[in-house]
Amino acid sequence: MSQIQAQSFTSLSDVLQALWQNKIKLVLGFIFGALMGAAIAYSMPEMYRSQAILFPSSSSSGSNLGGLAGQIGGLASIAGVDLGEDQNDNTTLAIEILNSHKFIIEFINNNDLSVPLFAYKGFDFKGNEALIDNSVYDEIKGEWHRKPDVLGSKKPNDFQLVKEFRNQFDVSQDKVTGMITVTFDNPSPQVAQLVVQKLVASVNKSVRERDIDQAEKSIEYLRAELANTSVFEMRKMFSQLIEEQTSKLLLAKVKTDYVFETVDPPLSTLKPNTPNKPLIIIVMSFIGLIMMASYILIFRMPKKHV
Repeated sequence: MSQIQAQSFTSLSDVLQALWQNKIKLVLGFIFGALMGAAIAYSMPEMYRSQAILFPSSSSSGSNLGGLAGQIGGLASIAGVDLGEDQNDNTTLAIEILNSHKFIIEFINNNDLSVPLFAYKGFDFKGNEALIDNSVYDEIKGEWHRKPDVLGSKKPNDFQLVKEFRNQFDVSQDKVTGMITVTFDNPSPQVAQLVVQKLVASVNKSVRERDIDQAEKSIEYLRAELANTSVFEMRKMFSQLIEEQTSKLLLAKVKTDYVFETVDPPLSTLKPNTPNKPLIIIVMSFIGLIMMASYILIFRMPKKHV
């Protein structure tokens, strides 16, 4: 037992001695790793993040149809008319719309985001303008210089646009508070802020227009049913539903923050979110140190023959 302990102690001593004798190499490995880390960190484009904190709007909860809708919901369903939905449904719908391929493509095209997504490489704060990578896009000629896709086009296709947009975009909801966070990263802090602002406005508009269309169809259907029945209770029920849907329609037409109300608006920040340059340099420094130590222990440590 004591011989094993002595052998282990001797082995550990040999390791420490070998490392100490090659301490200059260890320092060089550490410095080399730091230089590699700095080269990697400073070659990566700085991405600025803008985010908005949102809360589900009370107007997105639909109308208080309650028992009335339950009593004649079957009739409306047959006609394909929605008599109202709760707040969670509209919030979930809005989040799904934000992540949908169709919405993202329309949003990119409507806001000319192809160049900011693919060609921006940084931001000049003195000139207050984004820096464009001329090897990717020629701003003067309006020509793309990317590698052609399978169809021979150098311009980003819909799939590439959606993929890159999703790389820079995120939306999440806190299950406890119900708060929704929308973030967007871009080499231009101004673009990041503008995209978040327009995303919130666009999804509010999308769900708002959908509810206006459904409310108008509901009112049309309910009026037709009202005219075709002479039963007092049914006429009363239809009248109340028409009143509810009319209130919903009016609210949707006047309220712009229909689904999401902004608690904390997006800002244009001066500090990049990524890359974390100090962290990259520190990690690469220790990687260089570990690699040099491994080299010393494997190839430079004296071999003992038993």
